[in-house]
Amino acid sequence: MGRINPSEIKDMIQQNPESRELVNLLVTIVEGSESIETRLELLEFLSLYDLRNESYFALFENLLISDAQEKIRALAADIIVHNYIEEGFGALEWAILNDSSPLVLRKVYNLVKETTNPVKIILEAKIYEKFENIAQKYKIAVKEVPFLMDLGLNFSNRNFYIGNQDFHFIYENDKLCIIKEGHIKELGISFIREVPESIGQLKKLEHLDLSFGYISNLPGSIVQLKKLNSINLSWNNLTLIPKVIESLLFVDQINLSHNEIKFWPRWALEQKNIII
Repeated sequence: MGRINPSEIKDMIQQNPESRELVNLLVTIVEGSESIETRLELLEFLSLYDLRNESYFALFENLLISDAQEKIRALAADIIVHNYIEEGFGALEWAILNDSSPLVLRKVYNLVKETTNPVKIILEAKIYEKFENIAQKYKIAVKEVPFLMDLGLNFSNRNFYIGNQDFHFIYENDKLCIIKEGHIKELGISFIREVPESIGQLKKLEHLDLSFGYISNLPGSIVQLKKLNSINLSWNNLTLIPKVIESLLFVDQINLSHNEIKFWPRWALEQKNIII
């Protein structure tokens, strides 16, 4: 089957947004195509439709449970929550408890938070159960799990190591978390563009190394890290001092060197704990 032209599909949708024939065509192509890119594109189009009165649930259920591509499973979850949440309760529960992809878990987590359907309460309980299992695996507090999920940590990998009786650590690619006394105390992440908002849940974090990345700003939640002793933002893409830095002046050392900051305000120049 030839490459699908997204612009042609968009034109067809705009010309006849209620066309059941077009929906049937998209579903048929998704079922028969072996192209991951084509299936992703068409599922994104299908997610725009109201499919509640259509008999396509079995397809999306199968994609959520069985497809090898995590992006396709995440899109299938989106379609199920918005169109078949009660019928798809079992599939969503299975995905929450068994899918090891942080992308899929994060997608379902956010979808469940947004829905007003009564099954939300049960699904939230299942998500908390999954978070408890992850917290037990990594010996951390449950509240710290969403950050690992947002970080994209693969929960199925053998990425957890025992240092000694005093500390453990998680290492995966360019991510390092050092765990002491049941909390993430030190964190090192390189080559990221954006710091997850959920970093604010790491209430016991003492040392944060975000050097060698593409960061241009920081989330406001970082001010919640009251135990922070050092933060390293060197070698990033900062052009201005992030506003939240003014609320982090209690931190012993703030390294902002080797960025693209052209203007340094007087208050920053007068701070002995800021490395420029």
